[in-house]
Amino acid sequence: MIPCNLIQNRKAGLSAVFPLLHINTPFYMKRLSLTAAVWMACSLTFAQQFHPCPDNTSCTVMQQAPARAGSEEDEVIRWGYYQGEDFANDPNVSSIGMGVAGPVKAGIKVPAADLMKGATIKGVMLPINEASVIAECRVYVYNKDFSEILSTTDVDVTTLETHKYNEVNLDVPVVLNEDLIVVYELVTEGYGQAVQFPMYFDKTLMTKGGMYVFNDGQWQDFGTQEYYGTLIMKVCLTDFQLEDYSLTFAPANGYSECGKNVVGEVTVKSNSNKAVENFTYTITVGNGEPEERQALLKMDRGFDKQRNMILSFKAPEEPGNYDVKLKVTKVNGEANDENAAATTLKYLNLTQMYPRNVVMEENNGCGCGNGARGIAGLKKCTDALGDRFIGVSYHLYEDTDPMYISDHPYLGWTGAPSCFLDRSGQQLDSYYGSDNDILEDVKARATVPPLVMVDAKAVFSEDYRKVTVSADVTAAAAGTYYLDFLILGNQLESPAFVQTNFYSYYSGVQAGIPKDDPLFTFMGGGELGYATCLPTYDDIALAASYANGRAMGGNITLKAGETGNVSYTLDIPQRENLFAAIAASLYNIDGVVLVLNADGSIANAGQAKATDMTGIGTVLKENEPEVTARYTTNGRKTGANARGIVLERRADGSCRKVLIPETQKTSLANPT
Repeated sequence: MIPCNLIQNRKAGLSAVFPLLHINTPFYMKRLSLTAAVWMACSLTFAQQFHPCPDNTSCTVMQQAPARAGSEEDEVIRWGYYQGEDFANDPNVSSIGMGVAGPVKAGIKVPAADLMKGATIKGVMLPINEASVIAECRVYVYNKDFSEILSTTDVDVTTLETHKYNEVNLDVPVVLNEDLIVVYELVTEGYGQAVQFPMYFDKTLMTKGGMYVFNDGQWQDFGTQEYYGTLIMKVCLTDFQLEDYSLTFAPANGYSECGKNVVGEVTVKSNSNKAVENFTYTITVGNGEPEERQALLKMDRGFDKQRNMILSFKAPEEPGNYDVKLKVTKVNGEANDENAAATTLKYLNLTQMYPRNVVMEENNGCGCGNGARGIAGLKKCTDALGDRFIGVSYHLYEDTDPMYISDHPYLGWTGAPSCFLDRSGQQLDSYYGSDNDILEDVKARATVPPLVMVDAKAVFSEDYRKVTVSADVTAAAAGTYYLDFLILGNQLESPAFVQTNFYSYYSGVQAGIPKDDPLFTFMGGGELGYATCLPTYDDIALAASYANGRAMGGNITLKAGETGNVSYTLDIPQRENLFAAIAASLYNIDGVVLVLNADGSIANAGQAKATDMTGIGTVLKENEPEVTARYTTNGRKTGANARGIVLERRADGSCRKVLIPETQKTSLANPT
């Protein structure tokens, strides 16, 4: 069984997945905690372990922005991976701690690279949420493998201020000749969220060495772990040897359309001892000649200053990969640092910019008490984006689920409800997404140009036992593309499809959920606000082009602008309860074609409603297999005297939809 995620991204108390480190996230109805009884039944508890902080809290949060240099008088540069100042109002920041009062120790790697090598670590800047709960505070500087403490500083906690960065000078400054680890330790006392979760990190910034935590008796780096991020703190550096002017552009990747104008942003980075007012640079597109341009862009003096500027150019006429090279030659009319390298932007030129159909593939199940989040997330995105969104729900939570699918792609789900968008990026909560709304993640993904266009079709076999899914695939960029085929069931209802629903324990009104939010339906006071309920299921994966875990969809190689046709035939599942629900839905089945890049991400996808091979009026053959069962359109068994639209199951296992007129006993084939 895959774990049922108690709250968004398993960030509070799912100790079976993260047994030690606890995280806190801001509430604003962003997450729902379970009652104490349910909580104890679903997760283990640990004392003195690093935790995400629970919900419903006023914990301060923070963000990321470029590090500032100090004034010219103090000659101090304040550096950190998180470059923001207003951490108290940053929604990208969460808090961490042991979940109880006591010591917490965490830090960051400070690299001795480029201009930082040889500088002196003079002090640190510590973000403090609530100073009154801090009983002790210390700062340590370790060597790169934690085998030696190079400096220790006890901080006078009476000087700490709330909701601010607090600058602390080291008793023994340390020269940065090799990578070092700078750590701070807080000992808290009292009660409340600020006591239990006193440190902060940016959950959007994944950095190796970005958050070392003394956890379970050892140092662990959570800086690149999913659902964690980079610790908020800065170091104060002196003795930099900066050139008067040293400007470069940050590398980037992008897409363009053959022969069309490209307009976008590029990041300018400065490590200059003087302020920047303007600069001159050259741009070389593909195999073209360099073009000199002027830019008016003000930047403060200091290390790692960053600003964005608009860059425009005309894309080459031919499709494929090409480079855009940028080099700053002069700053404020003076020569730029001769060691400042040129920057290469990587572009892929497409024959046409097609629209992207975003695919959300989620893991869910009837037995998952939080499965309502997945159902609601799919519906929210479908309602908002229509045909530009393709939702797929794999019921994998437990193999006793009546809609369980045994052959399917394995995407690495570690909980339910959780999802991947276009098989690209990290696992997300199916309702909350990366932050608070999966729809925002889907909309962001929709802006990425696809490499192919997919025009899908789906056709039933004559006996309604199979669906052939096909597509015309047109490549905007040449390549070999891989294929997955799916059939999805919609409007599926059955007394056997009982959904466990933890959200019934909470009032949607009191929680602040809007009534038009699909999740409201499952909450106390909603139409399905019961501990167990019978929702209507859409986007259920019925079958996929997999056999024993192996992808069977094949591949297709296309030139840029070329179109090829692909197809695959899938069996409609015949399990009793699922078959009855499919029949009751009047075979409301969609075919889906996923076209994959070589790295497994989805280049684009297409979806189509399955249609019939033949029309109404085909006379039944006398020697057809015997009918063994009949179902009404609501999935209930009926007898031989049934009239109207009836689903017949035959001795050979095939099934069909037939129309039996009120005045005629002879059955006519009636594929819809």
